[in-house]
Amino acid sequence: MKLQLEILEDAFHLLMDALKKKGCTQMECPYDFYWIPLSKTRHRIDKDPDIVIGSIEHDLERLIQCISDSEPMREHAKYLGNVLIALSDALDIYSVWL
Repeated sequence: MKLQLEILEDAFHLLMDALKKKGCTQMECPYDFYWIPLSKTRHRIDKDPDIVIGSIEHDLERLIQCISDSEPMREHAKYLGNVLIALSDALDIYSVWL
């Protein structure tokens, strides 16, 4: 499967624009820590993945540093993905409809 960056970019902007139109400029995340499967075992479906604990606060700090330095690294895609999952969870918890 190929991931087309333009589709990802368009979907991201569409989501952010919809939230802004609803007046959402920030959202409370009710938790900081989460479980995440390690990427080396995430796609093995024949047995349970190895998991670690992640932190939304840590991920946001890394993203802020990335923006500040204008030096993206591949890890920043993981941080962004984790924060977007937290955003999705918060939308569910607070029943925000787009």
